[in-house]
Amino acid sequence: INLNLDDAPAAAAAPAAAGGKDAHWEDVQQKFDLARAYQEMGDKDGAREILQEVIKDGDAAQQAEAKALLDSLT
Repeated sequence: INLNLDDAPAAAAAPAAAGGKDAHWEDVQQKFDLARAYQEMGDKDGAREILQEVIKDGDAAQQAEAKALLDSLT
């Protein structure tokens, strides 16, 4: 049995590259969605806390959206 991994296809990186979104992006996006839900329920403090995490961990677009939503909570 030949177990040479150098010949294995590089498919592991393809899903993130194909969709442009990776697991980290998805996690941050879920936090952003949760913050919106908190806002809709009237829990501004909960929304603020989660939006701060999005600003810390998200990409530039997620950070900009989170900042805009955070500004609207004041």
